[in-house]
Amino acid sequence: MKADCDGVAGFFEDLPVLMFVLTGVFIVVAAGVWTSNTLEAQRMRDRLEALAEGLVNEVVLETEARLGGESFPTVSALSHLNLSHLAGGVLPAHHCSIAIIERYPEARWLVHWPDETPDSPIQAVGAARLLNAFDEHLMVVVVEVRAIVW
Repeated sequence: MKADCDGVAGFFEDLPVLMFVLTGVFIVVAAGVWTSNTLEAQRMRDRLEALAEGLVNEVVLETEARLGGESFPTVSALSHLNLSHLAGGVLPAHHCSIAIIERYPEARWLVHWPDETPDSPIQAVGAARLLNAFDEHLMVVVVEVRAIVW
């Protein structure tokens, strides 16, 4: 390109303008795609959170239903819960893992489902609730019910 009044007209004078316009269009499209992906990931996370909290609540309701008038469940009753049937509402569409863990006075796993090691999740969400329970000596222990859904 020349800097005087006798500049060369034609295609080469339009290239910088074309690059400017294409760069602007690319930035707008990329921002739209990124926003769409972020919103979809947040929607999926919200659905998984609701499933995980529902699963924990089902386990807690199951333990409360088995109390039969007692104040707290026993550790042995919690360790013999059938967790696989409680996960039935989650399993067709998602994977899940449920665990009941004694937290205080000692930390130990009471029951975990599934027994095999699951595949590594891409996006996992968990929920937990604490319960009081009686151990074999009728001392009150703190038990955590934890569910992870992916």
